[in-house]
Amino acid sequence: MIDPSGDLALSDPTADSHETPRPQDKPKPPPLPLSQPDRRATSARLRTGAMFLIPMVLLFLLYLRVAATAALNSDGANNVLQAWDILHGHVLLPGWVIGDATYYTFELPIYALTELMVGVSPEVVRLGDTIVYFLVASAAALLACRGDRGQVLSKRTIAVRCGIVVSFMTVPLAVSTIQVMLNSPDHIGTCAILLGAIFLAGAAGQGESRRNKYLPIWLGVVLTLGQLGDATVLYVGTVPILLISCYRICEQRRIFAADGAIALAAGLSYFAAPLIRTISRDLGGYTMIPPLTKLAPMSQWPGNALITLHNLGAIFGITPAPSQAVPHSAAMLSMALGWLAALGTVIGFALVVRRWRTAGRGAQVLCLAILVDIGSYTVSLLPNPSNAREVVFVLPAGSVLAAWACRDRLASRVFTRRWATALIAVVLVATAFVPLAQTAARPVATSRDIVLSQWLKAHDLKYGIAGYWDSSSISVNSGNAVQVRAVWLYRGRFLAYDWESKADWFDPALNNAQFFITDPINLVNEITPTEVEAVYGQPVAEYTVAERVILVYRANLLTKVEPLLPGAG
Repeated sequence: MIDPSGDLALSDPTADSHETPRPQDKPKPPPLPLSQPDRRATSARLRTGAMFLIPMVLLFLLYLRVAATAALNSDGANNVLQAWDILHGHVLLPGWVIGDATYYTFELPIYALTELMVGVSPEVVRLGDTIVYFLVASAAALLACRGDRGQVLSKRTIAVRCGIVVSFMTVPLAVSTIQVMLNSPDHIGTCAILLGAIFLAGAAGQGESRRNKYLPIWLGVVLTLGQLGDATVLYVGTVPILLISCYRICEQRRIFAADGAIALAAGLSYFAAPLIRTISRDLGGYTMIPPLTKLAPMSQWPGNALITLHNLGAIFGITPAPSQAVPHSAAMLSMALGWLAALGTVIGFALVVRRWRTAGRGAQVLCLAILVDIGSYTVSLLPNPSNAREVVFVLPAGSVLAAWACRDRLASRVFTRRWATALIAVVLVATAFVPLAQTAARPVATSRDIVLSQWLKAHDLKYGIAGYWDSSSISVNSGNAVQVRAVWLYRGRFLAYDWESKADWFDPALNNAQFFITDPINLVNEITPTEVEAVYGQPVAEYTVAERVILVYRANLLTKVEPLLPGAG
């Protein structure tokens, strides 16, 4: 210290100095023990969380086990290879020619994340599709529990609605739709995008929260990304949202409101998606096959309607596929519950139509989306008894409509007694888990491709060509140690397959294909040994493995395969 005279003054260590402690230096009081009401509230929250979390984990594990009962095919395998390219920095997938639905913005990123854990293997499809299907079921449950007009619901009503959605999404897996739901990206992931868009459209303009003002923007983003991955989003999502918004604008005679913003977002997404696609292609990104959008002749519409009904039955588990070996009890139970699910969908749809003028925007969009999905499929060239995946959106959408039919007033009457609550809980759990558990008990799928991949690895045959269904599925089953590329025969010439293929696969300067996998019976339009020998001559070796004939040559077979040209799609 310095005194007024300018000399240094030493402080007396014995001086009694008492500084006022700062507030932060004061010791904190010990935490008060939880009171009895607080403990009860905490315990109730934990019980509620466990009540929802435990069934969700069990459901996910059952989905994963059911996915293992379906064999990998080349469609799903090609998606695995595309995700592998994305994971290694080729985000725009240069050189790829992809089918009419790319699944670029939803399933492929999930596959890429899955590959971080398991690499290139069939487990990517099983785990990735299980995640996708679980997200679809979760999106349907979220939309169902929100209410068709955003109203707050009781816990009992929420529990019942979740049970209805889970039952809908679980029952069909017991019989006929495993190949559609849990085997490869086949429009099922698109359902999550559609349900998310309908959720945003229904929530926009409700409440005074500042975040609600940005929901139309998020809606436009979701619709744009969805259209990049699947054109179904345009017809079943964007168009119904735009039409319902315009209808409500005309009814309320207010354009500068939520409906106007929603209509603007939906309309802009229609132009934004192709613009982004054009920029991606100009930067060297993938090429895709244009979706089939032509109308069928009117004379085919009655027959198409019957096929549509058949495929809707397959989606709901009413019409099991003959090839599915399922226990008779599981099939009967699933078919009975499938009829109940279809009836619940019709009742939910009818209730929304009955109170159409007072129904929420989300409920109106959902009903119109179902009609557009079924109607556009019926009048198109797509109907085929084997492509039920084209109308798969009706299942989660129907589960939401059936759940909305269970209102707070109804739930409060049913749950007035404990025995009624227990009975409903048991029925929902049995409906959801019993058929699924029976299906999960089936053995893990084995296929010819697994045998072929193991044989090729054992004989050090690493690169070859084959028909489409004997190509990429073998590559993925081998962990990409054996690479088989798809070709097709056209007027005595072999051409690179222009669907789910990559251009540099067929470059003889980069790859040396020394074997050809042929199908001597030609049951699935594959290539016979005679057709191969007509182009390449006699092989140096010939092996019969798993009902396939493998022809081995010394020359590079790619020199006589016409390459996949950029922009072939």
